[in-house]
Amino acid sequence: MALILIAVAGFYWYFENDAQVLFVGEQSIASTTLLVGTICGVLSFTLFFILAKRKRIEASSKYIYWRNFPAVLLSFTIVLVVGIMGFFKLMELTFGGASFDPYTATFLFFCFISSIVFGMSYLAKIMTPTILTRVLSLVIVGGVILSMINNNDQNWWQENFSYLGTPDAINSWQFNITLVFSAMLLVALIDYIFVILQQAIPKSRKLSILRVLLTLTALCLGGVGMFPYNEMKLFQNIHDVVARLMVVFIVVIIVLLRWLLPKISKDFLRISYLVGFLLIVATVLFLGVDYLSLMAYELLAFIFAFFWIILLLNQLQLLVNKVTSYEVILQCKTQAQSNTEESEQVS
Repeated sequence: MALILIAVAGFYWYFENDAQVLFVGEQSIASTTLLVGTICGVLSFTLFFILAKRKRIEASSKYIYWRNFPAVLLSFTIVLVVGIMGFFKLMELTFGGASFDPYTATFLFFCFISSIVFGMSYLAKIMTPTILTRVLSLVIVGGVILSMINNNDQNWWQENFSYLGTPDAINSWQFNITLVFSAMLLVALIDYIFVILQQAIPKSRKLSILRVLLTLTALCLGGVGMFPYNEMKLFQNIHDVVARLMVVFIVVIIVLLRWLLPKISKDFLRISYLVGFLLIVATVLFLGVDYLSLMAYELLAFIFAFFWIILLLNQLQLLVNKVTSYEVILQCKTQAQSNTEESEQVS
């Protein structure tokens, strides 16, 4: 019913403004879909998340904690907005200058809004740490690539990677907000994963240390976006400190990984040691012998750090799956034993 009312409002808007409605442009199908679709998508995502938390519907997202919801919602909103903009950018390249009568425009608008609402509702129901990790990847990669595209005429690569977040860059807020939201989502993922692990392995000092180190790494990632490299000396210093601390924390985690997570796979350990070695070499080549440029060092450090963090999250999710599977088996065995004891008492 709500979708029908939205479609009627869309028809009224199109009919009042022009006989022909542009597919892409100002006061077009694209602009109204971006505005209304984002609002409807966020509302539907929120509604189904609340229903899942209240156990009104069966959904995987019921295991996501309320304290993590703001970061999750913001991240999915970013993905939705970027997805809509990317789709209509492609449509503009394919059907540039296309226009429709108000009836056809309303039908297309209704189809787009319906797809967004059903898609966001479905995501709210099936949301798991694996999906959140993929969203984290999309947010980081999408935001960085979008910033690169916006600044492709400024030869930003001749400066440094952090240039994308400076006032000299076009739409620098996109790059900075990408890092901040990515950090928020990363903290939410860490919180979700370690709460489950620490329930299965209570009072584990190793898990607590790893959780603190990963959270500090995420905060440093957000700090790079919160304190962009601009004309203020204070911001420049904080930006440099948090960026280097992020590399330090990752290297420390890699060095301690065998002790912190004894059951981690040997293949992942080898990859981790390789990443740690490459980060140390890159740091020495930049700070020690001045071989690498600032641009090359920042780009390499970002790629290595992002690659390794995603791999680590996947490994932690595997541990969570093992823990939850073991708990289910244990519950089944306990239930079976209690049923057997009850039957023996009755007999």
